[in-house]
Amino acid sequence: MLLALIELGVAAPEAPPPRLELIVRGVAETWADGGIGTAYRTGALSGGVGLVVTAHELVAVDLEFAYKRLAGQGAWEGSRFEMVPISLLPEFTWTRRGMTWFAGIGPTLTVFSERHPGGHDTAADPRVQVLQGGRIAVETRVGVRFDTGLVQQPMPPAVGGPVRGLAVEVYAARRIQKPGDNPGFNLSAWRAALGLGLRF
Repeated sequence: MLLALIELGVAAPEAPPPRLELIVRGVAETWADGGIGTAYRTGALSGGVGLVVTAHELVAVDLEFAYKRLAGQGAWEGSRFEMVPISLLPEFTWTRRGMTWFAGIGPTLTVFSERHPGGHDTAADPRVQVLQGGRIAVETRVGVRFDTGLVQQPMPPAVGGPVRGLAVEVYAARRIQKPGDNPGFNLSAWRAALGLGLRF
């Protein structure tokens, strides 16, 4: 019995389960491609969703999906450009005084589609797809997440719900497309985001 107590006393504490955060983000981007700026806009606001898994107090993984739709302007009026940036970033995190600072780098894939007025049967479909594809890039990101304190866990022995907290997130990022990539759009971009997340 004494030996069992000693073993319990010196045993390493069990690691806490990974924390999961589901974050709804408003994302602003400005693109390097002058053609996009001429036909559409140089930048835009869009919506996105991030899933952040913290497996260790110093390591997290962020999977993000966003969506943007741009309407043509001037001579390109009636055209439409859509893009879906997808990123998977390992992050190094540092928590102090309730604020989690993070820096990450990882691959991104931006899928895009461009349509413009045309086609033979304009009554059935006034838009005809002219270009679609994807661009692989690398993204670097720095930011901070902090809990708002609006979700309070009950005192034991009461058991709380699955949501442990409500967090605010801010980050800035740079997406860099591989130099000399396929001819066409250069989707390198400066990015910034403001998010609100549920912590589980």
